[in-house]
Amino acid sequence: MPGLSDHGRAARLAGFASAATFLAACAGDDGVGQAGARVPLSWSPPTEGRMVNAAQLRIVVPAGSVVEYLAYWSAASGGDLLGSMRVDREVFANGGVVVIGAGDLVEEQD
Repeated sequence: MPGLSDHGRAARLAGFASAATFLAACAGDDGVGQAGARVPLSWSPPTEGRMVNAAQLRIVVPAGSVVEYLAYWSAASGGDLLGSMRVDREVFANGGVVVIGAGDLVEEQD
């Protein structure tokens, strides 16, 4: 049997979910230019090779922030950058809130 089974792919996603427990809004894909504090992130159980964020997320960003990426982190501060995703660039001249709906973050295992 070449490659991972469905259970193997689910286990790989579950491993990522156990590590990627915080989300940040950032200006750069490498986590630089973080806008506001990281927020706790929880995931739905993996099914059929995919998982989604289990709850709405709200990241409060200060005035003058630029957000072009969301970054997955292993801790509220410090920790490891586990990956990032590009989002529509937004400039928060007066501050604001980045809202990510439940189910809007999707991670898939091929």
